[in-house]
Amino acid sequence: MKNILTHPPSALRLSLLLCLPFLVFVLITGSQIEPFLSLLKSVILEANGHSISRLGYLIKGLILLCVPAAFTISLLPVVREWRAGGRLLAHPTHLLIGITLLSLMAFLLRYWIPCWLNLPNCD
Repeated sequence: MKNILTHPPSALRLSLLLCLPFLVFVLITGSQIEPFLSLLKSVILEANGHSISRLGYLIKGLILLCVPAAFTISLLPVVREWRAGGRLLAHPTHLLIGITLLSLMAFLLRYWIPCWLNLPNCD
């Protein structure tokens, strides 16, 4: 595992792989791809079709935790290079992926998490 995190291309692949479940979830729910959407609803929702089940909360929580993990893993080579006295832009793809994931996390915190937690006045 240490080799994966210290080798920059492997860290980039791992961070993109961690973002894949979130992107698939957003693609299915946003585009309403029907065979997968009904399967996803049957797993996440209770029998009444409105309440989120415990398994649904677990799935959503794990999907949401993948984004900060991918953010951390993608920025590890940049931070390691910078602390060793190198340039900040030594790994530009890692920096770009990290900034993209940071903006995605900010968007999630602002707009989606209140809706996923079933808070009132969710728009």
